[in-house]
This record gives sequence, C-alpha cells and structure tokens, in this order.
Amino acid sequence: MNPIDNFTQTKECVYKEHTYSVRDNGAVFRHAKGKIYKNDNCWSFGTPNHKNGYLYLGSARVHRIVAMA
Repeated sequence: MNPIDNFTQTKECVYKEHTYSVRDNGAVFRHAKGKIYKNDNCWSFGTPNHKNGYLYLGSARVHRIVAMA
C-alpha cells in the first residue's frame, strides 16, 4: 500500500489564507483558490528543502499545517 493512502482520519484547517485537508499520516492536500498552483488539489507529504531540512507545500512548512489541523 502507498504510504500516502495509509490513514484513518482527515481534518481541515486554514493556514496562511489557504484551506488544507490533513491526514493523520502527515499527508496534506491544499485546496485550490483562484489560480491553481502545482501542488494544489493533490495529496502530498511536501517537497524537501535541502538547505534547512523542512518539507514545504508552496511557501508553507508542512509541519505547521499539520499542527494547525
């Protein structure tokens, strides 16, 4: 099974004026609003930033979105 599909619960939150759905496995789904960006409307664990080690979804750090949810 794909790790992104291994979850039991989903919650929604708003962070930096975007609406996100967050699964209990840490996967994040950013709902498109207006202009559709590359990471909108799909589940993701984020993109790694090799300089600081954080995962990002757009300009937001994934761990902060998960914590908000």
